[in-house]
Amino acid sequence: MEKNHLVSVAVTVAWLITIVLLCIAGKNAFFDLEENGCEMTYMFEYPEYIRLELKKKISKKYPRYGLYLYGEGLYAQEQRRSFSPNGIPVLFIPGNAGSYRQVRSLASVALRKAERYRNHFNYFTIDFDEDFSGLYGGVLMEQVNFVQSCLRHIVRMYERKTSGPVILIGHSMGGMIARALFTLDNFQSKFVSILITLGTPHVAPVVPFDSHLNTFYFNVNKFWKNTPSVANLSVISLAGGARDILVPARYCYLPRNMHIDLQYSAVTTAVPDVWLTIDHLALCWCKQLILVINRALFALLDEDAYTNRITEDRIKQVRVLQQYFGVFDKQNEDILSEIRIDQSSAIYNETSLWNHFEEISLSGTLLIPVDTTGIGAQFIALSNSLGDISIMSCQSVQMDRCTGSKVISFETLPKTSKERAGFVQLTKLINTSYIKVSSLKDKPQIAMQFLRRYDINKQFDKFRIFSGVQRFLSSSYLFMNISLPMIRNCFDVYVITVEKMNCENDRDGLFTGRIHLPWAQEDVYARPAQSTEFTILLKIHTSKPTAVSEFAQLHVWKTDECSIEVTVEYQFTRTLGRIFILYAPLVPQWIYSWIMIVLVIQLGQMSDKSICLSIWSIVTSGTLIKFIPLFVLLCNELLMKSLIGSLGWFDVISQSRGFDGLVLYDWALPSCFVILTAFVIFLALYIFLEIILSSLAWLLLLSPSKLIQPQTSTTVMVLFYSGLGLVLFSLMCLCSSIAIYFLAMASFIHCCRTTAKSRIFITEVSSFDKCQIASKLNLSKLLLVFLLIVSFQTTPAFIVWLKVLPTSWFLPSDPFRTLVLLLIPTVVCCLEMHVRKPPKYVVYVILFVWCVGCLLLSLDRFPYIFGFILLAVNFFVFDKHNKHKKN
Repeated sequence: MEKNHLVSVAVTVAWLITIVLLCIAGKNAFFDLEENGCEMTYMFEYPEYIRLELKKKISKKYPRYGLYLYGEGLYAQEQRRSFSPNGIPVLFIPGNAGSYRQVRSLASVALRKAERYRNHFNYFTIDFDEDFSGLYGGVLMEQVNFVQSCLRHIVRMYERKTSGPVILIGHSMGGMIARALFTLDNFQSKFVSILITLGTPHVAPVVPFDSHLNTFYFNVNKFWKNTPSVANLSVISLAGGARDILVPARYCYLPRNMHIDLQYSAVTTAVPDVWLTIDHLALCWCKQLILVINRALFALLDEDAYTNRITEDRIKQVRVLQQYFGVFDKQNEDILSEIRIDQSSAIYNETSLWNHFEEISLSGTLLIPVDTTGIGAQFIALSNSLGDISIMSCQSVQMDRCTGSKVISFETLPKTSKERAGFVQLTKLINTSYIKVSSLKDKPQIAMQFLRRYDINKQFDKFRIFSGVQRFLSSSYLFMNISLPMIRNCFDVYVITVEKMNCENDRDGLFTGRIHLPWAQEDVYARPAQSTEFTILLKIHTSKPTAVSEFAQLHVWKTDECSIEVTVEYQFTRTLGRIFILYAPLVPQWIYSWIMIVLVIQLGQMSDKSICLSIWSIVTSGTLIKFIPLFVLLCNELLMKSLIGSLGWFDVISQSRGFDGLVLYDWALPSCFVILTAFVIFLALYIFLEIILSSLAWLLLLSPSKLIQPQTSTTVMVLFYSGLGLVLFSLMCLCSSIAIYFLAMASFIHCCRTTAKSRIFITEVSSFDKCQIASKLNLSKLLLVFLLIVSFQTTPAFIVWLKVLPTSWFLPSDPFRTLVLLLIPTVVCCLEMHVRKPPKYVVYVILFVWCVGCLLLSLDRFPYIFGFILLAVNFFVFDKHNKHKKN
């Protein structure tokens, strides 16, 4: 008795601690977000959406959907008066619960920008009636087919015009719908040249509520991995970063296809001129991002005066998209065979640039000789006059000619408190004999230096558990690269502070930095509020693959003679918030696993002892202790890998899925969080139901006892459940969600009736009958908890059915009908089963049906494999052990 009391206290304390940690995680997940740095995009004139008339066959087949053309002011009036779009077509596809009006920021900026160009873009947008395509997969293929019909309609409108292929822009699930177009048998990929996705979960559905979503993703990603039909397509995938709590950035990486010239996945913090983390909805209106997208599209315009289309030159197309979206590939810089050098050019003494950086006012042209004998040498240049300076590399200089020259572009840095700067970093100088630096305006400032890798490459090795401070002597360096080996997990949060120390003069120079991840496009740039220090809140989105040997890097640029002090602090509460965001969608599957564990125990008790304990009694007793060895077995390497895989530890950058080298913390923290959170929610739901049922039972006690009979005749029960089955079958044909709601309501009424019966006839029945009523009630409560979780999971399907109702009585592609067919007889069997001595086959049938039902609802396989292991252990190991012990 004392032992059970201690277990009860321990479980209660653990439950309360987990609730506190869960509240802290929720607070940090939803309220401790970075400041929204997006500027609002405003329309200069009233936005108008012109609905296009599709073929009657298409309109009849998709009565809820529509196709619109965006317009403003005079342009909209002209299109309404005589519809004749003559620009380059762009089709915007909204996502989950998205509106066709979300195109207005992109389209409005494009219309204003077109006033300075001969060509312009026609922005079309699709109305999906704000369907929940990210939560209910039954509408996805319907939307894909409708988009194909709209695309054909647009192509037909431009048949006699030289507008070229269509550009697709998809927000959220709209990007997946755009990718799914290419899987259709009769789709011609030549109609599309560029695909830009914003916050699209390419890897897997964030919350896979039904099997249709999983099947849709499997088919699309399988097609895209190997097909050559998308070879001439340029694909850009942009994720919003830490502020996007709806679609974490790790879901937004494109599956690799070796046939595509350019497929680029990045977080908006790494996109030049954006450098912000953006929430999910703001991806459609954030001014900084909208301007970059439109600048890239206008830079792709064909320079031929007789066409109105984007360039078909794949080299130029790839180079432009790389430039605007943050891929600085030096291999794609413009290579000129020969250029002329001004005779007034001065030869700069490079010797001084090896020992110390030089900051000069550039006038004319400088030729800097390159000493290639230095191992690992690189050239660094910093300037705050990016448009006034030209830098080129030369293989050789003969007379007044520079041969084998290459244009070197500046990479821009965010604005500091005073200026906006950029840098050039040439890491390979083997085939370079001179660097040509020219001023395009009068005396712009530039700082230059030659550096050796072993001088600037340092490693932070003072980190101890939660924090670390380390100083780096760098007074004579323009640039430092500091490796941060502690940064490897996608859920860890760090605050990194860099401060100037021991300055040799009081000059206020440039001081900024960034975090660079060698394995992903997720760079995070500092925005210094003062010139003496800067702070970076680091939340990476892709864990470090074991195949990558390089660590995360802190890059620091400065133009003053100071050393730096770097402080790295681990943020545990913020880490809990990140785990909450990344792994919360996986909690329902573990709730089903806990339900399976309790069901196994209850049915085992009924089979052996003819009693069934309550959920709370099972949890607070020693009954669950026998399952602890199975949790310990999860430490086994094979099972640990399965658990990590089930929790979403997929590597989207590398095809390798090795987990060697992961320490206990790397997988234990998110695993414990998910499993314990599911346990807490399961218990909280049970306690909530206990309170409701007790309150209703107290109300029923005030009513005449005739309302509740101690027993009901068999004929009445047969008629009742026959009618219930008929009603449920009819509802299932309309929408399975309604049938599940009805089934949950019937189970709730049964629990209320049984609870009141146990209270009213407490003095009128024997102790054995009391035990049987209590056992029956305990099993019914577990069933009710299960049905409530299922009801929550099927809610998106019910909302879609309400939207479809004006046009059809039936829910399209209902994924839960099989589940309802399994649940109806099982629920009836559980509610009316004789607890005293249930037939063994009935117990096994119930277990089998429940397992199949959980698998149909599965978000991942592993928790249910775990459930089957528990069943096998309970019935084939512990039962035999108990029988042998009795004998």
